[in-house]
Amino acid sequence: MLNETFAYTNTDLLYGFAGELLHEFIADLEEAIILQTTTLDVYPINNLAGSPAMHRALSEANLEFLDAECRMNFRFEALARLRSHGYNPISGYGFAAADRRRSPDDDPVQHSPKFLYHDLLYGYHDDEILGYGASATSQFQGFNLHNYRDRKAYVAELLGNRSLPQITFGGIRAPERGIVTFPLRGQLDTKRIPWQQAPEETLAALASSIEGGLVVDEGAGFRLTEAGWVFYVNLMYYLMPTPGRRWLSRFIADQERQGRRCGNTYLPGQGVRNSASG
Repeated sequence: MLNETFAYTNTDLLYGFAGELLHEFIADLEEAIILQTTTLDVYPINNLAGSPAMHRALSEANLEFLDAECRMNFRFEALARLRSHGYNPISGYGFAAADRRRSPDDDPVQHSPKFLYHDLLYGYHDDEILGYGASATSQFQGFNLHNYRDRKAYVAELLGNRSLPQITFGGIRAPERGIVTFPLRGQLDTKRIPWQQAPEETLAALASSIEGGLVVDEGAGFRLTEAGWVFYVNLMYYLMPTPGRRWLSRFIADQERQGRRCGNTYLPGQGVRNSASG
């Protein structure tokens, strides 16, 4: 019904839940593919975004978070199965019906159709978007606005005061934003970046990524290699200037103090430890 009513539809599929088994994920993936929506987002659950109550329930049920190696195997399984069903990746975790005009030598990320909201939200420094609904994010040059998470509070503010209930963060200059977020999009338009204003450490990280075979410089722009796409999250963090990484580290520490756990990372020879990576 949705496909008949709307020109563009999308399905979100989360995986990597504590205790989830590979065959359970595959069954979910097959069900999502049957829906035949325009695009399909397949990404691991962010444990830090879960409520403390969820974390307590998992502990009481003796369910362990999946380690990073297991979650990566889920990712590879998703890529293989989606490609076998005629889907190509269009972003770090987005997929769409394969464009048959593409040659095998094209970059690993297909660039049409797009999930435009994410392309703008993780876009360039001058991209702007207004988000509606609880938890939605709006971005304007120099300002980030986050809508109330609580739906009742959001609706009450909207209907009672006739205003969008947002918490505003302003005064943010981030000329490097398009570089930092480009691993999610898979491509970077050289003309969209104010290179003279970008931090030296971000430019150095980009050069290092090219040397390491994660990024290709095509003159008019940059694109991810297959290896770069697999590690797009790590690459985004690597391209961040130091203040951004410090903020992210403080955020992770604050979430853990509230009772959330990031997950477990398997280190060969060292067993399993709690970690924010992966």
